[in-house]
Formats: sequence, structure tokens, C-alpha cells
Amino acid sequence: MGFSDLELRRRIYCHRGQWETKTDQNSKDALIMAAANGFGFETDIRDSFGNLAISHDAFSVSDLVLSDLLNLNAPIALNIKSDGLLRDGIHEISKIAQNSGSFVFDGSIPEMLHYRRAGLPHALRLSEYESTLSWQSEYVWLDAFETDWWLETDLLQRFSERHFVVVVSPELHARESLRVWDAVAKEIINSNPNVGLCTDLPMEFLRMIE
Repeated sequence: MGFSDLELRRRIYCHRGQWETKTDQNSKDALIMAAANGFGFETDIRDSFGNLAISHDAFSVSDLVLSDLLNLNAPIALNIKSDGLLRDGIHEISKIAQNSGSFVFDGSIPEMLHYRRAGLPHALRLSEYESTLSWQSEYVWLDAFETDWWLETDLLQRFSERHFVVVVSPELHARESLRVWDAVAKEIINSNPNVGLCTDLPMEFLRMIE
């Protein structure tokens, strides 16, 4: 395996930061902890009471805003939770996107077109309900809501030839993760440069691939 410890960690996107209890998801401490430990992280942004807030749920109050991410040197996957954010957040989003491995994802196709036209790194999602990409994005968000459908195919190997593929770990959908972790670990151990994982359990997965 030809990757350093830091290179391995930057392939792991901590789901809503690195936290111990779910109440700490998307907190400032959780996001700082992920970055400080060399990991990437996934977090949610939406329009909330006139701010671009770090928040998964609509109408929730958050003390974190998008600009709080600017000084975190980490790969960041920005989950777009509401339309129209690019208009007010173009400066912050563009600066975050300069971090290697950072991208936006999960907006509607009309919304993602705005990010594409702005030249920003973005991922399109593949799942059992979305079997094709609308265009050739730099990143792919590989999800599995009901079953680990892609494990019985060559999809991961095939798409990682042209895209950086971030696999959504099954525990995010309350399923057992070992088979998916084995598949992702195999690609990383075999020095595939275009495979990563989004997980609630970054340290556990890191121990598997070290």
C-alpha cells in the first residue's frame, strides 16, 4: 500500500464530524476534531433564518455558519440541504472547495447544475434508485439505502477509474458494515487512489486499513 497515514485519513469522511454521542453531530467540536485528527468530514448546510447554517434539519437553530469552516484544513463534503445557497455562499463555498478532496453534493439536479456551471467540485449520487450519472462529475457519492446492492457488481472498480468515489458506510442506514468495509479496504490496500468512505466510525475503519 503506497499511502501515508495522513493520506489514508483524508480518504475517510467523518459523518457530521468526529463525535462520540449523536447529540454532538455537526457541532463545532466534532468538525474541529475530525480536521485536527487528519480526517475529512461530511456536514450539512442550509438556509436558516437568513444564515448559511451548519444544520441537518430544517428550522433547527445552529450556532455554526458556513464561514466557520474556512479555517479547517480538511477534505469537506458539503451536503446541500436547500436550494439557492450558492448565491449567498459563493465566496465561502469556493474557498472550501480549494481544499483537496472537498466537494458539494446531494442537491437537486437543477441546483447541482449551478455548481457545475460555477466550476466547483461536486459529486453526483449513485444508489439503487439512481443508476446513472446526469453528467461526468469529478466525484461520485455511492449510497445504498436498503441493501448493499453494488457489492455484487464491479461498479466501485469501474467508476473509480474516472471519478473519486466516496462510499456511504452502511451503519449510516442502521445496517452492518463489515462487507462494505472489506470491499473499500481492499481497494485502498491495493493502492486505488480514487476510493474513500463516509462513516460514523472513522477510527475503527482506519485500524482496518493501516
